[in-house]
Amino acid sequence: MNPIKDERITSQVHKIGYESFFILMGLLFLSIIYKALVRDESFQSFQWEMLLIAVSCSYYILRCIAAGIYVMPSNSKDRGKFLKSSILWMTLGSMLWGLFLAIRNTFLYQDGIFSWMTAVIFLISSIFFFILLLVAFVVSYSLSGARSSKSSDE
Repeated sequence: MNPIKDERITSQVHKIGYESFFILMGLLFLSIIYKALVRDESFQSFQWEMLLIAVSCSYYILRCIAAGIYVMPSNSKDRGKFLKSSILWMTLGSMLWGLFLAIRNTFLYQDGIFSWMTAVIFLISSIFFFILLLVAFVVSYSLSGARSSKSSDE
């Protein structure tokens, strides 16, 4: 016997799943920060947490794009705002990641003494992570555009 599925209940179940996913991702991220900064453990000790975060977030993003949940705005003015804010957030995220790596490596390998090497690590890691985010954004943007045009054809 199939019970009747109420939209409100289904929506609540999806919301709880969404929240639990992000709580889990936050806890994994905090575990990485704790192991890297407080306990000074090597990369091998938290590589599985990083792999879990990368794979699950990639899966979530690709499924949302494929399902048409995240599509680009159709209005060119809204699309411009979206692109500007996306680039701003990518830049900010890249700089925070670069700062994290620079401070971490300064304390691990330079005995906490800041030097020109700290600035070099900050710049290189920020640029690398920005390029990585930019490639991911372009791929998701193209997939979203393809999905948006497919949805409009249907």
